[in-house]
Amino acid sequence: MTSRLRRAPALLLAVVLCIAALRAWWPASAPLDSPRPAASPAAVDGASAPPATASAPKTPPPGEPTLPRASETTLADIAPALKARADAGDARTACRLGTDLLRCQFLAQLDDAQLERLANQERAHAEKGKLEQANEAATMLLRHAELKRTCAGLDDDLIARGAHYLRQAALAGEPDAVVRYATGGTFRITGSNAYLTTPEFEQWRREAPAMVQRALEAGQPGAVLLMLETHSTNYFLPWLTPHDPDAAEASLALARRVFGEDFDASRFDIKVRDDPRHRAEAERRAAEMHARHFDGEPQDFARAAHGLVPLHDAHGFNKWPRPGFTVPVGQGCLPQEGLR
Repeated sequence: MTSRLRRAPALLLAVVLCIAALRAWWPASAPLDSPRPAASPAAVDGASAPPATASAPKTPPPGEPTLPRASETTLADIAPALKARADAGDARTACRLGTDLLRCQFLAQLDDAQLERLANQERAHAEKGKLEQANEAATMLLRHAELKRTCAGLDDDLIARGAHYLRQAALAGEPDAVVRYATGGTFRITGSNAYLTTPEFEQWRREAPAMVQRALEAGQPGAVLLMLETHSTNYFLPWLTPHDPDAAEASLALARRVFGEDFDASRFDIKVRDDPRHRAEAERRAAEMHARHFDGEPQDFARAAHGLVPLHDAHGFNKWPRPGFTVPVGQGCLPQEGLR
């Protein structure tokens, strides 16, 4: 008994020393983290993939359709209010209503056979791995579906008055309406030449040339594009203007002063004579018009050309002024800033 009591302090000291040695050798426990959400299956499967960052926007693959999400509001829902404002003399609203109604007129030109052709093109391109072409066909089908939804419920008689409201806005001097109406935008819908014998076409013939001149005097940049159209080989306006090489070259020189030297005028196919005297005279006239009507300042081409952007591109032929771009619903006429 006495020997055991004598060994007790030594045994106790040994136990304490062992515990201390074990604590020094054993790694300390990590502090508890706050609860974390469970990893998603995708994160588990792709553990080696770098983490996504909130600042990196998702970029669609080349050619992928990126149409804006459709609004729940259709044109039929707001047409009565727009019509009331347009009938009361609101030129901007008349332009908006007119362009949207003209857009709806195009629906009659898209029959089931054309839609089936687009659907077949999409499938054929996708099967061959031509994803860009397949997406183009899909985009055109989506645009048609959105246009059909937008125009659903509209009265046919109101749709037929699209040209009436666009002309009303143009006569009031609304710049985008002036450009669209003066270039014959109300006659580009049907794909037929029947308009040539209509009173509306005769009315346009009387009004368009003076409208171009008034737009220039008002300092509207779109007037410069109308002047080029007048001397071009395109439809409508050139039919009303006698051939005038001096005026054509002056218009081209003015466009380059207004929109920049790199302005692409190839669409208008205006021939320039190889004569320094004619070139000098064209530059003189252009400088005078630039100073008088635009204070010698440059103008934004995209803004000036808004009235030339197609209202639809269901066939995918639009290459100018903005390739593949069409005027969004409700934006037929944009606010004008900086016009005199």
